[in-house]
This record gives sequence, structure tokens and C-alpha cells, in this order.
Amino acid sequence: MTEHEASIRAVALLAEHGRKAPCDRDADPEEIAESVAFLALGQVCYVFGAAALADGGISIAIP
Repeated sequence: MTEHEASIRAVALLAEHGRKAPCDRDADPEEIAESVAFLALGQVCYVFGAAALADGGISIAIP
């Protein structure tokens, strides 16, 4: 598979999975920024070694 074909396939997969996400839409940049700011601003001092997924629920929606 060429790099171009892989890019096309990746875009198609993302589009397909985006429709399956519980939010049923892509995130706005501000929504991702809010997630990053929440963790980065030090207001969650008891969160260590955790992964905070800002994926619209897609990680639980795809088997």
C-alpha cells in the first residue's frame, strides 16, 4: 500500500468511526483545548499516571 493509499484509508476509517462515536460528531478544537487545560492547569492534583481520552466516546464504542 502506498503512502497516498494509506492516507485515503485512514481518512475513510476516521470518518466511519466518527459516525459511530456516541457524540456523533467531530470535536471542536475548543473542546480538546478545555480537556488539556483541565489537566495542565494543576487543578487536578490527585490525577497521576492516567490517560484522559478526549475522543467523544469512540474508545468505548468500537469493539
